[in-house]
Amino acid sequence: MARDDRSLWVDAHWLTSASGLRSTPGGAFGQLDEMIEGELSRRLGLFAPSVPALVPVVAVDSSDDVLRKVALLREHHDRPVVVRVRDLTRPAGDLAGRIGRIGRIVDLTSVDPAQVHVVVDVGYVDAVTPPVVRDAVDTVRAAAGCGSVTLLAGSVPTKRTTYDTSTQDRPELELWQHVSRLVEPPVRYGDYGIAHPVVRPRTTSELRQPHPYLYYTVTGRRIALRRKPDRENVESTAASSFADLAGELVRLPDFAGHRYSWGDERLLGCKEGRVNAGASWQWIAMATSHHISHISREAA
Repeated sequence: MARDDRSLWVDAHWLTSASGLRSTPGGAFGQLDEMIEGELSRRLGLFAPSVPALVPVVAVDSSDDVLRKVALLREHHDRPVVVRVRDLTRPAGDLAGRIGRIGRIVDLTSVDPAQVHVVVDVGYVDAVTPPVVRDAVDTVRAAAGCGSVTLLAGSVPTKRTTYDTSTQDRPELELWQHVSRLVEPPVRYGDYGIAHPVVRPRTTSELRQPHPYLYYTVTGRRIALRRKPDRENVESTAASSFADLAGELVRLPDFAGHRYSWGDERLLGCKEGRVNAGASWQWIAMATSHHISHISREAA
């Protein structure tokens, strides 16, 4: 992104106080900024890129300590600030008060209001209902006047309950379309890709390797595939089961082709036996790569 003069928005709010990254004197943002600049200097010779590599994303009710660290980050290299607004179902008066706290963020970080970007985070949405649309529209309108407003939502379920290949709707896209027709100026689109929006600690029983699965984004929908491997040899059967899954996907007319993204090339490699993918992080990486390419093309 540095080569293209683009900045990466980073949200570190899930880091707990026990995190070594968060507990550094400059906080997570300062530490990451320093590490990124070091890599830019070493690998690209970009000691002072024209744009900051990192833009901090903060909660609308962030503590003074977090905002002071963001102010120090901005002193090092001027940059925008992104404000994430959650819990949209609160009473209207409470929502107005929370949006009003953006002024406090402006004061404590010394950022120009035009450099403040708001992310309206709906979280998990399984259906587009009038109350969901109303809450999103009210929040987007309340945030008008900032540099930009993005509507963020996700609909990937928290658990996979079937082994049947199915086609699923993407309510986050439908919600954005509804809101976009009702508000001015235009609201940006954001989603959680192929992951469930809510991060939660996993129980001991959930720490085992999941059965091979994939969420594959297509126009207006996604395809969900899953396989049940033999438990006698988990790692090898996970890879072979995923190869079978990839083979089914590649044969579907919805498969975008191996040149579409890095992930699509890897999926074809799994089907042909050139790529061995027996771990969930590999499946997630392939699906995410394809999803980003799909969203980029849809936006164009």
